[in-house]
Amino acid sequence: PTARWRVEPRVGTDYARVSGDHNPIHTSRAGARLLGFPRPIAHGMWSKARCLAALAPRLPDSYTVDVAFKLPVPLPATVAFSAARSSGDGWLFSLHDARSGKPHLQGRAPS
Repeated sequence: PTARWRVEPRVGTDYARVSGDHNPIHTSRAGARLLGFPRPIAHGMWSKARCLAALAPRLPDSYTVDVAFKLPVPLPATVAFSAARSSGDGWLFSLHDARSGKPHLQGRAPS
């Protein structure tokens, strides 16, 4: 991994406040349970944005990014971010569970 990040429970409510998306699956244990999760999960757009923030100094001013969401990030969690430059494909990046290696997302951004 390029980096390891601790994703704290407040990520759900902090992202909801900034984005306006107050879905209880991200902010409430009861809401998450109603939707089949044992605890709240990070918003996928938060995960994507966090990965792109790590790559920001290496990305052009304007770009399109492709991301495939795999598994939700439970809150709290420790995740591992990996990024590698690929000839012709720009940056390939991923976010995985730091312990199990299960994927949360995979993406591609231009270099």
